[in-house]
Order: sequence, then C-alpha cells, then structure tokens
Amino acid sequence: MEEANARRYGLWGAVILGWWTLNGSATASQYYFIRSSAGEPITWSHALGTGLTSAYLWVPLTVLALWLTWRYPIERERLLSRLLLHLPVALAVPVFRALAVRELNPWVGWYVELPPFPTILLSNFVNNFFFYWMLLGVAHALHFAQRSRQREQLAERLRTELVQAQLHNAEAMRTPGPAPAPSPAAAHRPGWFRRAGAAVWSFCVTTVVVGLFMGAWALALTGLESSDPALILGGIAGSIALTPLAVHRVMGRRGSYRLALLGSIAASVASLFLVGPNGEAQLLLATMFGLQLVTALVIVRLTRRAEPRPAPGPQHTPIRA
Repeated sequence: MEEANARRYGLWGAVILGWWTLNGSATASQYYFIRSSAGEPITWSHALGTGLTSAYLWVPLTVLALWLTWRYPIERERLLSRLLLHLPVALAVPVFRALAVRELNPWVGWYVELPPFPTILLSNFVNNFFFYWMLLGVAHALHFAQRSRQREQLAERLRTELVQAQLHNAEAMRTPGPAPAPSPAAAHRPGWFRRAGAAVWSFCVTTVVVGLFMGAWALALTGLESSDPALILGGIAGSIALTPLAVHRVMGRRGSYRLALLGSIAASVASLFLVGPNGEAQLLLATMFGLQLVTALVIVRLTRRAEPRPAPGPQHTPIRA
C-alpha cells in the first residue's frame, strides 16, 4: 500500500513538474520573440531563467491546491465554510509571489530597476489571485472525477454481488428465477459519449464564463493601476453581470441567475453608499467585489433546485428456504 502511494505521489509530482516546465518554456519563448520583434533582443538564457523561475514558483502552490482540494473540497453542503477556508490561501498567493520576485530579482532579472513593493503586489494580485482559483477549479475537477469513478466502481460491484446472490438463491430453490429487469433510470440513461460530450460542453461554458468574470475584474484593476476611469467603469459593468453568472455556473444545483443578477446590482449600489462616491477607488472596488460575490452565493444557494428523489423501486418478497 505504501509503495503504491509512493508511486502515485511520484507520478503526480512528475506531471506537475513537467507541466510547469512546458509552461515556463513556452512563456520564455514568447517573451524572447516579443522582445526581439520590439527591437530589444535578449538572450535565451535570460528568457528561460525568467520564464522557468516564474513557472516553478507555481509548483509548491499546485501541490498545496491539490492537497487542500483532496482534504477540504468545496461542496454544496459546506460551501460558505470551505470558501472562507480557501480564500485566505488565495489572498496569500500574490503576497508569496510578490515577495519571491522582490528577493529573487537580483539573480533572475525580471526587472532592470525593481519597482516599489506595492506595485509588485498589485501586479501579482491582478495576474495570480484569479489564476489560483482556476488552478483550484482544475484540482476540484480531478477530485470529483476520481470520486465519481470510485462510486461507479462500487455500484458495479454491488450490482454484480446482487445478481450473484439472486442466482445463488434461485439455484438453492431449484427454480430458476427471472433475470432482474433493468431499472427505468438505467434503461433511459444516456450513453457514455453523450454524457462525456455534455460534461465537456458544460466544462467549456463554465471555463469561458469564469474567464470573462476574471477578465472583468482584471480590466477594473488595470484601470485602477493606470488611472483610467473608462477601464474601471467597463470592468465594474462587466462584473455586475459576470459575477452572478460565474457563481451560477460553478454551483452544482444552479439557482436563479435573474435574482442573482438583481442582487449583484443591489450590492454594487450598496457599495457606493457604503464607501461614498468620493471614496478611495481601491476600497470601492474591494467592497463591490466582496458584496457582489457574497450576494450571488447566497441568492444562488437559496434559490437552487431541489434534488430529484429517486422513484421507489418494486418491493421484493424475500425467498425463504
């Protein structure tokens, strides 16, 4: 058992390290050709050094995201408590990477002249806060896929044992019993390709929606960094519609998006009253983001559809020998 776990952990470690090596190499190649096209050529060693170091900083964070997902997955029954558990980790990720950039820049050379730490922190928050949530989403997809596969294996084993028990009873009674009829749910269950296609389609739509949601807030933060009111307003307008839509797509049993949208509008207006129209833009965006997210989570959770109850099966009279 310990040897099997060691092999599994080693395989996961190799996959994580290989993925971020490919990611860092691709980033380095893109950085090299962009600088060359702009008339500011750099060496391959410098491009690989910055790209691979940035990528390898995600290796321990990926391991942490996988461990937290396996240990504390975000589920419907414990949605708010698990979100509150993962949120501090997501907030710590930009701080960790900003500190790494500040300490490693003399050897790696991301910046010719290191900017102030608040600027580095804001840049890392824009780039890495939402990216960590995407990484956590991939970890949850792997976790729930493994759980679903284990449940299917258990159900198949139970069905096999049930059929064997029925055949054994029928043989003991020397009267061949009728073959068990398939349940209506199994008879009308869609095929594997249809279920896989539906799952891939749902995953792609959810990924696009979450990407647009992160893009809206990245646009607002970019406008805040560059003091561009048009970008800030565009990001806020997009977040009002995309925050409840992202929550609506991520939830397992989805509630009412229309009510969540109205709640997001109300939360945005409430943040203006709380902070004031002349308040600091950073505080306004933080308040608006928090109120939109919490309001959408609460409304979608309260209005979600009830799980369908399975139809009662036929009552079987036990066979007595």
